[in-house]
Amino acid sequence: MMETFFLGTAIVILASVLLAVHRVVSGPAIVDRIIGANALISFIGTLALSRYFEKKGLHPEEEETSS
Repeated sequence: MMETFFLGTAIVILASVLLAVHRVVSGPAIVDRIIGANALISFIGTLALSRYFEKKGLHPEEEETSS
């Protein structure tokens, strides 16, 4: 059940990223290209931050109990 949910979520995210890439490549105006690039940068930044905090292993519960 969870695998199906995650697969569906991954497909929706992939479609969104592809739409943003399409807007960046073939945007009719520079503003459209900037907005598409902004969506891609924020998505990549979110992935990078989540991986960083996952590897660092910081959780709010751990910080409160350790101090």
